[in-house]
Amino acid sequence: MSLSPIQTETLARALHDALGASGIAPPPPPWRLMGAGLRGFVFNTGEGLLKTVGQGRALGSAEGAARREILALSHLQKAGLPAGLHVPALLDSGSFTAPVAGPNGPLSHWLLLSKVPGLPLSHPRALANRKPEMLGEELGAALARFHRQRAPEPAPGDPAARLLSLARTRLSQPALQKAADALARALDETGMPVFLHGDLHLDNILFHEEDGFGLLDWAECGMGFAEGEFRHFETRPDWRDGLFRGYRAGGGEIDMRRYYTGAAVNAFASYAIEASTHIRTAQRLYGLIDHCLRQAGFEAGAEEV
Repeated sequence: MSLSPIQTETLARALHDALGASGIAPPPPPWRLMGAGLRGFVFNTGEGLLKTVGQGRALGSAEGAARREILALSHLQKAGLPAGLHVPALLDSGSFTAPVAGPNGPLSHWLLLSKVPGLPLSHPRALANRKPEMLGEELGAALARFHRQRAPEPAPGDPAARLLSLARTRLSQPALQKAADALARALDETGMPVFLHGDLHLDNILFHEEDGFGLLDWAECGMGFAEGEFRHFETRPDWRDGLFRGYRAGGGEIDMRRYYTGAAVNAFASYAIEASTHIRTAQRLYGLIDHCLRQAGFEAGAEEV
């Protein structure tokens, strides 16, 4: 969502005051709003980035999302990342003594992060000199190397299973409930798990010509099948195909049934969050669920599974 200048200033001042009550003293606003998601907001305070976490419209708890991101960033600061991948350094974190009112509901947790160079891949200027398929190949190869790295201990559980279980509670149609149950059983049959970012999409990936890719927002990380890393890209085949080529070139394997299983989970999660906003949104996402299920081998799709 977008905030007006007045909303941005009001929220920044409320966050500044709330952090002060916790003994944290970032520079006073004005702050630049860098991003807004289902759970919260990211501000550039001048010294670093302030990320806020709340329930919002997202699936799962704010506390769980904050805990997973803190775990992932703490681990990656120690373990490192393959060449060409970067993450923000975790500078500090905590919870507000009293939740801060936000446009999508109370904001309960915060993280102070270092800046990462680059522009989101969703930004037109990020592609000024490169095509999606070329960048996709580079990113796919880097992700293949990342998936071979050591995971944090203990690592969070499977992001796909977690999201599907949460989405299932918001589904009222019997056909979709039945399809989600069948998909959950299929998740139990997937291969050896690797540590996943879990929520890679164009807004969460920065690109810088010299530094490579910055991976943001680790709230959905966990151990799962590798193809689940690409769950957002079925609607972006220009990126998806390049990612697959790069991933295979980097030594990874892509099983298309597992990929479409992950894409179906993503479609279910999107449906659970967005379907109530507009009838056409619901119809589009229902069609995506049906498409992904069929591609994953559920020949009856969403209608009769």
